[in-house]
Amino acid sequence: DPSVPASKVPCGGCGAILHCQDTGLPGFLPKERFVDLNKGELRSIRCQRCYFLRSHKMVLNVRVSPDLYPKLLEPIRNERALAVVILDVMDVPCSIWPGLLSIIGTKRPVIIVGNKADLLPADGPHHLERVLDSLTAAVENTDLGRANIKYVTLVSAINGYGIESLITKIHKSWGISGDIYIIGCTNSGKSTLFNALLGSDMCKTEASDLIQRATTSPWPGTTLNMLKFPLLRPSGERLFLRVKRLQEQQAKSHLDNKMKPKFTKNIKLATLSGYL
Repeated sequence: DPSVPASKVPCGGCGAILHCQDTGLPGFLPKERFVDLNKGELRSIRCQRCYFLRSHKMVLNVRVSPDLYPKLLEPIRNERALAVVILDVMDVPCSIWPGLLSIIGTKRPVIIVGNKADLLPADGPHHLERVLDSLTAAVENTDLGRANIKYVTLVSAINGYGIESLITKIHKSWGISGDIYIIGCTNSGKSTLFNALLGSDMCKTEASDLIQRATTSPWPGTTLNMLKFPLLRPSGERLFLRVKRLQEQQAKSHLDNKMKPKFTKNIKLATLSGYL
């Protein structure tokens, strides 16, 4: 119903402003559902498109201007913020947006994150180190290489690999200086990384239960607007406890790996694992 004004509440899944005016626009909700909800109730609702994506794995076509993404990034240009640029390691250098440097500039601190490291085959020892070197070289060969890059790291946002290391790098390079923006091309894993950080100690504890997880899907262009969560500004004591926790986890992981049986190819050391 075009006569019903749109709300000012974004969809918690994709960020589009909720409305009931046009089914072809992002953020649409059926009028029967939209008009009966107040502002507080709308904050817990996802738009029709996100509902179909999450519940039925179906994509509803919506009209989105190609100029939308550059406009969303415009506020970053003059804002004091850290840029976390996420790249798809399965699609480098094509996942490096050519116009990104004009937005983030050459002085702003930048962390390059190569996502989907879990999809890479382990073709030998230290294969991730070689991937990291290749990713660094690929970035340096583009305009993005002129940015103020503090770190280049690998993560898997979907299974948690490298997330704690990324948070540590963010604390070291940015601390509590201001906002943090996750930037990247479509299907690079921005929403999945957003969800991973939302469930980490970067997000305020009380907010992690209230803010909806971003909608994720294999289809590009799932997130259509900016999603936000409040950052936790850690005290010195909290940072100390975090480092202590990570060290304990690392020691336990090292011990577990040490106790794993080794593959020796020695028939005398074979053990019975079951019956067929």
